[in-house]
Amino acid sequence: MTTLTINCRFPHDGVLERHDPDQPLILRRHPHNQRISNAELTVDNLTLASKKRRRTQSLVLRGTVTGPLGTVDSILKLDLTGEHREAMLKGLEVYNSKAGSLQSDVLPLLYGCFEAEVGSTVVTCLAMEYCGEPVKDLLSAPHSFRQDLLLAVLDFHKLGKTHGDLYEDNILDCDGHPVLIDLKFAEDHKCVINMKIVTGAIAPTVEEYGCPELYELILEQLGVWKSATIGFCSQMFRKDGITCPEDLTKNMPAHFNEERQEIEKQAILVFEEILEERRLTYGTEQVLPGQRRVDYVRGAHIA
Repeated sequence: MTTLTINCRFPHDGVLERHDPDQPLILRRHPHNQRISNAELTVDNLTLASKKRRRTQSLVLRGTVTGPLGTVDSILKLDLTGEHREAMLKGLEVYNSKAGSLQSDVLPLLYGCFEAEVGSTVVTCLAMEYCGEPVKDLLSAPHSFRQDLLLAVLDFHKLGKTHGDLYEDNILDCDGHPVLIDLKFAEDHKCVINMKIVTGAIAPTVEEYGCPELYELILEQLGVWKSATIGFCSQMFRKDGITCPEDLTKNMPAHFNEERQEIEKQAILVFEEILEERRLTYGTEQVLPGQRRVDYVRGAHIA
């Protein structure tokens, strides 16, 4: 049976109170490792992972793993209490599914899930390759990174899974390439996409777009679409209801009257921006009530 042997002390005291820190901790391969080859692995040089990598209920460590492929920089995610074992095994299930074929591309390469009994506690460990640090700010990430992220999530969906927890801490920047981690909320999924993503277009509804997870990523995390509403002079307007600049100013609160001339100039500029968004969204500046978008095509790329 494959084992994972941790030869070094844990980075801080009290991690495993019932384990002699001067003795190696030997964990055995979990029987559900369907896609993982048999190999003896050893771990050395453990340190605490970065703070962003440690925003989790499990202990996340960085170290080196030595096996058939040599010595590689790696991440160990450990449950030391048994409270989060099911969540970690849920992640293993994803690797055992068709989505496991995305390892070393969309997902980190998983070396395996290992367990050991320490006293009355079952310690569970997921060992995987190190693929960089969590992205700091998706909105300011390069266009190519955001494009690749959408394609990565789409590839994940095509193989029948949603991630379930797509936010910056779970998206790694691996030399400019996005990698998804923390799969405990992944669910079976049949992805439906009804339209091409056009940068700067007015945001559709989730029903118009199709896939809820991609919709939330595009709208909330990437800021690709423009809002369907706009605020002007302390009022909110739906953009599809604005037919001329005067629609923005005709019911303007009285306390803005002294600045009316300047506000009317601003209204013209805002209306021109709305027209440009309509051109991107519908292919025309004139939008009739209930008109559908002209760009209903399959795809998940940013134009």
